Parts: sequence; structure tokens; C-alpha cells
Amino acid sequence: MAFVEFTFTAWEEEDAAENFVHLTGKPSFFSLDFNKEHLPKRRSTGANYHIEVTLTSDRQEISSDIGPNIAVHKCRAEVHSEEGFLQLTDQHEVFGTFSLEPFNYEPAGVHRAGVDWDPENCYVKLQIRHDTGDEVRLSSDLKVDYRGRITGTKVEQRFANPIRNCIMYKQTALVVLNLNEEGVTEPTCHSEDGENLFAIDPSGEITWRGQVVTLGDEQFLHRIHWLVGDHLFSKMASIDTGERIVTELDPKTGKIMATDI
Repeated sequence: MAFVEFTFTAWEEEDAAENFVHLTGKPSFFSLDFNKEHLPKRRSTGANYHIEVTLTSDRQEISSDIGPNIAVHKCRAEVHSEEGFLQLTDQHEVFGTFSLEPFNYEPAGVHRAGVDWDPENCYVKLQIRHDTGDEVRLSSDLKVDYRGRITGTKVEQRFANPIRNCIMYKQTALVVLNLNEEGVTEPTCHSEDGENLFAIDPSGEITWRGQVVTLGDEQFLHRIHWLVGDHLFSKMASIDTGERIVTELDPKTGKIMATDI
């Protein structure tokens, strides 16, 4: 059973090790190094990679499947709780770590969602998709440009702020905006009253805007979000103090179900 799923966009940087490349990107809580032969075969300078990560407790064979546009790697992982990161193991051509800080080190939500979190029995699946140009295809219907655009089958949403993080829930894109930076020109969608989480359906229409979270006099913004099965969680930060909390939201409506998990 997959118990945590998240995605990010990465691009290549030269690695110090021969025949390896280092991937960096947004959000910046990961560090990945790949043997060049273990990336999708069609590679080009300046290309983006859309990386889907699945953590599971189900035993899986350690393997790599490299195709023209997609490479899939299955690894074991060790959780270093005191240092706060998860490290990939048992793959000689793939090295990397993921910080558990965004997930409150547990990762947050697994017990609330009824999942047994066993740090000593963890497996990771990495699916790396090569996308030329600035757009990354999220599904057969949706494409994202992290500078601030989501394009569906009928509508393109142009945001006044760049996209910080984007994950798929069923056929819907759940998008977090970075309100500290400017997005694309001629935006069609503006954040209102601190909204920075949006749901975009396959047509490109906005189906909901995430409920604004205010605790006392403090307003919180979404920083990174992830799925545990059908449960949606978000790490949020206070605009004024930087205090961080974890909330659970309804992925179908964007309504807050619980705060400070």
C-alpha cells in the first residue's frame, strides 16, 4: 500500500562524480544523483524532469526500468529520524535523500490516515519523466509551467505568482503558489486574502480555492502538500512569525479538517 505520494520538478546540474548528474529543483528538500545511463534516454540541455515519489511499506524488488521518456527506479530506504531525512539504499546507480522536515519527520498524517509507519521497512518508487521546454505534463489533460501557468483541455490558468508545488489527486491538480514572487504576465487568476492553494480540473477550470487558515492573529500560507491515500496534508507557515503547522484538508473541497497535527 502506498502511504505517501508527492511530486516535484527537477533539472540537471553537473555532479562531481564521473558519469553522474545531480538533480535539483522545487521544492528543494531533496538531493538526488543519477548515473546518466539511468535517466530517461532522451535528454537535452535545459530539460525539466517531473519526478513522482511513492513511499510504501509493501516489499518490492529493487529494479530499474529505463525508457525513452520515463525511468522508474525502485529502492529501499532508511529513515534517519534524529537527523531528519530518508536515504535511498540498495541502488548502485541512484543515490539520494529526502528531508522529512516538511512532513513533520513522521511523515505527518500516516497514523491519522490509519497507516502503519514502519521506518525500518520502507520502500521508494521514483518515476522520472523527461519534459523538454518549460512545461511539465502532469496528466493526459494537464500541463504545468512552474513560472505560473496550468493548461487544461479548455482553459489556461495564468497565476499572478509562480507555482511552488503541484501534486495530482485523481485527475485534479492541487497547486500551491509562492506569494512572495511574481508569476506570469497578464494573469487570469489572483490570490485573494492570502489564498495560495488551488484545485484545477482536467479542463483547466478552478474547482476550489483552499480555505484560508488563521489562528489568533496569525495567517498561514501553504508551503508543501502531500497525499496519504485519500488524505491531503499541508505544511503551512505563518506570514508574520514563520511558525509552522500541519493541516489536513478535504481534497475534494479544500476545506480545513484539522490543524496542528
